[in-house]
Amino acid sequence: MIFLDAFIIMTLFFLTIPAVCGYYAHSRGRSFWFWFAIGTFLPVIAHIILLFLPKITNEADDFENELATLRLELGIAGTLSEKNENTKINKLLKLEKQKVRFEVKEINQRKVVEIFVNGINLQYLVRNIEDSASNNYEGIPLPLFNPTSLHLLGEPDADYSDNESRSALLICKSDSYFRSAMMAKIQVERKYVIWHSFQRNQKPDNQYEALHFVFNKIQYMNALDQVQQQIAVS
Repeated sequence: MIFLDAFIIMTLFFLTIPAVCGYYAHSRGRSFWFWFAIGTFLPVIAHIILLFLPKITNEADDFENELATLRLELGIAGTLSEKNENTKINKLLKLEKQKVRFEVKEINQRKVVEIFVNGINLQYLVRNIEDSASNNYEGIPLPLFNPTSLHLLGEPDADYSDNESRSALLICKSDSYFRSAMMAKIQVERKYVIWHSFQRNQKPDNQYEALHFVFNKIQYMNALDQVQQQIAVS
């Protein structure tokens, strides 16, 4: 009985060595069980090899972790899980992901930013829904794309939003100052950015229900960064 106890204790002791090796390998982005097996037969050599192997990182995960940490520190949107309770959002997340582009345009000696989805100007996509040429739109002002602005990240600018926290994405050209705009709710998830619940703030109706977009967040953030660079040099 004493020998059995001693055998069990010794076995557990020797298994801790490959377990530590496997855990260390896993923390550096490598297979736990592969290095557990190597550590079982070559414990010292396995540890030495791991010390000199570079850490395997996932750039997308690093980006997400950095972004989530930043938003937690600033207390802003963008840390929601895809598994939220909103059935509509869950359905939207299953749709094909779009690509967004923001482009600085000069109109009547004023610069605005126009939005393109899959290479198509958002103005045309909205007009197709409206089936009318009476609503003429233009892009939104440059200040909404300042690095400190969260207008396109779920925290709309107070001067360009409605009482349901929609963000203005297009401004009616007929307005001499901001009064009427095409707006949408912008929801930032862990991996995606969703534009939904489109609405004209002065003429609310349900004709825009079919208008919604889901973007990969990395591509979306890169597009915002690119237009900010354009604005900086324009």
